[in-house]
Amino acid sequence: MSREYTRDEMLDWLKKHFEKNKYEVEQYSDEFLPARVPLYCKKEEGSEIDEVVIDFTTDEIISKDAFFHSPSIGGVTILDASSMSFYQYYFPKAKIFFAYPDYVKENDEFNGFKKVCEKKGIGLLKVSEREIKGTKDHVKEVGNARPLYNEICNELSLKKEDIKNRLEYHLRNCLHYFVYYPEPVFKRRAIIGRTEGNISFVLIDKLCELKNIAYKKILIKLASEYRQETRDDYQIALDTIKKLWSGEDVQDPDYKGIGVEYPEIQRQLEDILLRNAEYRDHFLHQFQVFLLGTCIIDKLYSNKEKCLTEFSSLYKCPIEKAWLLASTYHDFNYSIQQYDLWIKEFIAQALNTTGKGNLSPLKLDAAFIRENFLLKTKEICKALNLEMNNVVMNFFYEQAVNKRNHGLLSALSLLKLFENAKSPQINQSALIQAAVAIALHDGDIWKAFSGEEENDDVKWNHNFTEKKFLKILEFKNHPLIFLLIFCDTIQEWGRVGRLYKESAPRLEGIFISNNPSEIKMSLSVKDDLSYIKKEKELLQVKKFLKDSRFEIELESRKGGQTTKIAMKGN
Repeated sequence: MSREYTRDEMLDWLKKHFEKNKYEVEQYSDEFLPARVPLYCKKEEGSEIDEVVIDFTTDEIISKDAFFHSPSIGGVTILDASSMSFYQYYFPKAKIFFAYPDYVKENDEFNGFKKVCEKKGIGLLKVSEREIKGTKDHVKEVGNARPLYNEICNELSLKKEDIKNRLEYHLRNCLHYFVYYPEPVFKRRAIIGRTEGNISFVLIDKLCELKNIAYKKILIKLASEYRQETRDDYQIALDTIKKLWSGEDVQDPDYKGIGVEYPEIQRQLEDILLRNAEYRDHFLHQFQVFLLGTCIIDKLYSNKEKCLTEFSSLYKCPIEKAWLLASTYHDFNYSIQQYDLWIKEFIAQALNTTGKGNLSPLKLDAAFIRENFLLKTKEICKALNLEMNNVVMNFFYEQAVNKRNHGLLSALSLLKLFENAKSPQINQSALIQAAVAIALHDGDIWKAFSGEEENDDVKWNHNFTEKKFLKILEFKNHPLIFLLIFCDTIQEWGRVGRLYKESAPRLEGIFISNNPSEIKMSLSVKDDLSYIKKEKELLQVKKFLKDSRFEIELESRKGGQTTKIAMKGN
């Protein structure tokens, strides 16, 4: 099989084909909202307007069942519904085409799909990386398209049966609309697209370029279908994480997963936490951190980054598996850190009280000892070459039990989760590396490790901080920890919550060059106040992380301020 084409490559070849034939071309134009149209082409010929609308896929396998469904709504069955059928009714005078790559397997399943397209008047376009023989073009028309308007007019004039019955038939077929609009039109994500509170299109499109990581096919498929997805982003994130962890239903024989079920409790608690106006999403945030780091790892593989191959050799595990665990679990226990706030809200709602007064405190000290969290803390210390003396022990104990640091608690619970797993598909040493990255990702932990003094006169904290166990963190020595802190700091866009809405952050670009590697992220915020807050956070991280190839460009959209911050350490 030829290499799989990316979404952008397919769109580019189709765009050039129609431009060559004198069409004006628009990709995912806002002009057609609420419809999300991949490619719209228009050509005026005298008083006539020739319209073409194109949907497409980059899949190798095409079948009728995958692209045409027959759901029942209100007792009425909608035969062979699809996005193409929807476009026929949305653009009744346009020719609707479905484009597919030349590496598609033209088997019986494909022929079944093709037959439905012919019956419905949906044209087919074959797209190739190379010029198709006999066309001197990358695109070849292999199935004619017939505008729905013409079809209806022809049938009404040719058929001698009652016109009322013919109209009823076509109006019932218009129920294709409801396949894509079971909710009110203004709410339907598959049609209106995704605005605030959603996964960045910049990030989604970057996934289409994945070439090296073990689970690339799963994420490429996610990216290719995202703009037409009917699930909300939280469900997309949860379903994808569960699939990647368990390895079930991934439809990729090369990827076996982690072999452990992802616990859903964090997602379930997210709605409770969001009742606090000061809280901002951490579940969808985790997923976007995962996607961002995955793009970086994949590109560094292409650039033959030495520390990635060293990680695989040392821990007998590709780094992307450990990254999957570290990124999608790093804020798992944030709800425990926020316990005092959300439990008061819960009590107030459940008992119809003011929520004031003392509640029973959450006591983790007994659990910390009884559940052997102390032994798991020793595993983390050992991986960091820390002697488990009183200073170190007091620090971790205080952070876990009294501070309830979500990073440390998430790391410990991850190790606990795999302790009970029957047959995990990851080495213990790689698992510990993921736990170490989670434990150190929070600022309260890594600042203490680096020796940065905080406004805290507690003796245990000062004794630990003055040791400066890890003054700077270099990517070449600790790629997993580095990447989690870096991506966690950047990821601001699409986070639900009042604070997110106030700063309205936006991912503007991801630039990862070939050798020599340069990783540049472009982030913008709403105004100067948001800019000052984010710049302060980035400058703090800059003191700790050391690899100048990693750079963040921050911009204030209102004030026009811009700064570039490279990770250069102290």
